[in-house]
Amino acid sequence: MIIYESTKQQFMDDVTEDTIAVKIHNQYVQKIGRVAMGEINATTNNVEKLDNPIYTGIIRLMSN
Repeated sequence: MIIYESTKQQFMDDVTEDTIAVKIHNQYVQKIGRVAMGEINATTNNVEKLDNPIYTGIIRLMSN
């Protein structure tokens, strides 16, 4: 199941603007109907890794 889909630029913007976790949460609720706290924490932890400058640099290189 696809929960989040966007262009690379929109993905980078969502990470930079710190809105990606909310967008993923909203889509998950829309498709599944509920979300357990553990799932929210797991998503948040994974998204925080994307905010790391190394990951951001890799993503920028991939988008060129």
